[in-house]
Amino acid sequence: MSTHLRFQYTLRAAKCLQARRLVMKQYMVVEHFKEGCFERVYQRFGERGRLLPDGLNYLNSWLNEDNNICFQLMETKDEGLFAVWTKQWQDLVDFEIFAID
Repeated sequence: MSTHLRFQYTLRAAKCLQARRLVMKQYMVVEHFKEGCFERVYQRFGERGRLLPDGLNYLNSWLNEDNNICFQLMETKDEGLFAVWTKQWQDLVDFEIFAID
């Protein structure tokens, strides 16, 4: 691939990423696992996945050392989708959701 074509491709990819960021908002989700539910959370996750509705996107996550809090970076155009998602986990997890952009 020539340098010119590589530059055009990179520029186009950057514009697509920028356009996506203009319409998608990022959120930090703090999941507090209810007492004794850590294994049940990961059992459900293993069996059924994240259970995210279309339009709510997982980006990354981190678990604290005590295995009782998970921090998830997510994005969506419709923050109302969080209610749909959290309802499926409310028996095992308490949620805090913070807009970060």
